[in-house]
Amino acid sequence: KDMHASGKITKEQTKTFGRRLFWRDLAYFQLKGFPSMRHVPIRSHYKDHPWPGESRKSLLEKWQQGRTGYPMVDAAMRELWATGWVQQSARM
Repeated sequence: KDMHASGKITKEQTKTFGRRLFWRDLAYFQLKGFPSMRHVPIRSHYKDHPWPGESRKSLLEKWQQGRTGYPMVDAAMRELWATGWVQQSARM
């Protein structure tokens, strides 16, 4: 059925779009409520979380290259590197 001709869009057809709007708006809400979250963790007990023995730069490079050892994280980063995009489900 042609949605444009009928002028009707069903709830099922808009579910994914609505969810994406929800996550976008949640991020905006969090940034407004916690403007410092760009630099400081929202939960203060994470502030002094110890990092593994490797340097931060080394860990950052592993993450950027998709070599963290966490399959979902690595797959998302390799997808980003190869295509310039990451699917919604991989970003969570």
